[in-house]
Amino acid sequence: MRMRSLTPTLFLVTAACGGALRLPESKVPVCVEPSVARTAWQNPLSHLAVATGEPVHSGEDVVIQPGAAVTLAGKFAYGPTSKDLEYEAVTAFLEDDPAGCSWSRLDTVLTDSDGRATVQVPGGALTAPGMYQFRFVVHGDQSEATARVWVVEPGTKAVLFDIDGTLTRADLELVGDAVVFTVGSSSELLFELAGSPLSRTQWMFGLERVVNEPQAHEGAFELAHRWASQGYLPIYVTGRPYLFDAITRRWLDEHLPAGPLFLTHGVEESMPSGVVAYKRDTITHLSAVGIEFEAAYGNAATDVCAYAEAGLDPSATYIIGELGGTACPGYGPTQAVESYPEHMASMPY
Repeated sequence: MRMRSLTPTLFLVTAACGGALRLPESKVPVCVEPSVARTAWQNPLSHLAVATGEPVHSGEDVVIQPGAAVTLAGKFAYGPTSKDLEYEAVTAFLEDDPAGCSWSRLDTVLTDSDGRATVQVPGGALTAPGMYQFRFVVHGDQSEATARVWVVEPGTKAVLFDIDGTLTRADLELVGDAVVFTVGSSSELLFELAGSPLSRTQWMFGLERVVNEPQAHEGAFELAHRWASQGYLPIYVTGRPYLFDAITRRWLDEHLPAGPLFLTHGVEESMPSGVVAYKRDTITHLSAVGIEFEAAYGNAATDVCAYAEAGLDPSATYIIGELGGTACPGYGPTQAVESYPEHMASMPY
């Protein structure tokens, strides 16, 4: 249960059961977290999915203009093999006010054969700029997929950040470990697919660094907070697949300023052959919504080309590591970053 300090007045808290709790003026409101009654699994095979391990559900952050319609999406799976939860009931809830503690119960839908579910929010529902949390609650075990809707005015200034190798010190988390963790295997076929010469031991060592506490570049957190303090919206676009959603959000919330998070939909998009298109298309969509990128940070060749192909200015693209200053074919050179403390020393604020 989450507490928020709000001006004493009469508040209407929309509870998951569909009722309402009217609080006296003298009381500090308690935000009632949405929930659903636990029910039996509808699909007789669902207990097999649940038996594979802990939930690895994820929600997809969305950026929209005020008043726009929005589709809320969730992915529901279990265990290191990401076993899909198929044809099971989930209920979606959305915060009514980014500054309040009122939730609306939207709709109950069934997941599909890929363990995915979507719910439509009509235009006019979210009109005030801000961050609105949403969540899907699984009826069978009350586990959740959570994410956020970001309502932004056209022309919102933003700064783009990759995560692995850019905010963290190593790129090891990005490809090989995601494959092993996703499929629970280290077969030669998967090593070939990942394009990595690493051994299973090396892959799993890297995975521990993702799951536990990845080491950040010196000054990485301060850099993001400095941009945010000047009114820029941080946006995190990573090649990590969806099953890293919960641990990635937790790490960001603990260390970095709030901003939209975008992960790939699967391992294929995390591969070098897919991540350029994924990042390019994500950035292009954000630009179409009205986001204006002041700067972009990355470390890999895939970042260099994805950013350039999406129309970001290479002279405002900062690449840390050995690829700093390189260019995507047909585009201008990026800016090399030796270290973030040194980079911040040259910033005007």
